[in-house]
Amino acid sequence: MYLLPLINDLYTSFDEQRNIKEHLKFWENPKGALILTSTKELCTQIYRDLKQLDTDDLVKATRLGSLSMVAPVVRRFDEIKKADLQEELSNESLANYVDFKKMDVVISTPAQLLTLIEARRIQRLNPKYIVIDEADLLMTDQSNIKLLSSILDKLNLLNPDLMHQRKVILTAATFPKSIRRNSMEEYLKRYFPNLQVSRSNNYLFISQDLNHSVVDVEGLSF
Repeated sequence: MYLLPLINDLYTSFDEQRNIKEHLKFWENPKGALILTSTKELCTQIYRDLKQLDTDDLVKATRLGSLSMVAPVVRRFDEIKKADLQEELSNESLANYVDFKKMDVVISTPAQLLTLIEARRIQRLNPKYIVIDEADLLMTDQSNIKLLSSILDKLNLLNPDLMHQRKVILTAATFPKSIRRNSMEEYLKRYFPNLQVSRSNNYLFISQDLNHSVVDVEGLSF
């Protein structure tokens, strides 16, 4: 739902950049997309789908890793060859450091993103698009609500000078009634005062005989 128009917009912006000779303030404006979702597994799925849709291979995309993933490798630096270390840290689809000036799409869980922000591993965090996927899960769990609040505050989401330049998308298969009760309703009003709702009454059910598989995300490489 959101990847196709997002990629289309990025392709358009790439064309505009090529046609602009002087754009000294280009990087000061919101750029690219930040996609937040509930699990590392879904981050992997979104990354895979984006790469399949990006048929011209123009979009620079990454999934965020965590500091805990890189720390054991760094601690073993004296035990392994430098070349081996570089190979372990060079996974293109997984990053422990991101400069938004050089990246088009960053996919992460709220916990991963906030950890890296606080560790000063994220630079120039000023996305044009902010996508909160599986919003029904992220916004009904108290721990995720706190993480999201911290991230949205760091993004200056309610900055009037940035609001007209940004697009925020909340998406989910279903939105339970609990999301509009008490504190949650206040939360929506606070961070998304101009929220426009688009809904479908056609529900999709997962078949009971559908095959499932488990993916080891930590060890996955594209």
